[in-house]
Amino acid sequence: MSGKLLRVAVVGATGTLGRELIDQLAERRFPIQELVLIASGHSLGEVVEWLAHELPVESEHTLVGLDLVFLCTPQAAALPWLRAALVARV
Repeated sequence: MSGKLLRVAVVGATGTLGRELIDQLAERRFPIQELVLIASGHSLGEVVEWLAHELPVESEHTLVGLDLVFLCTPQAAALPWLRAALVARV
């Protein structure tokens, strides 16, 4: 990964684990070009601060073109996203 900026998604971005992960990615200066935040429909319309930017929370995303997906959800909610990540070759 030396020098390569990644396109990353965080599924479960508005939950406790997702927010902690986002904070840690920023604190550790993880090499991110694009950060996609995904949560359930209940969080649609929310924004999350990321390095002085407000990023919108999405409830759906194809995952195509991403390099890495973090699943910060309970197992049952993670399974469809895991399948989508495999299909998208993330």
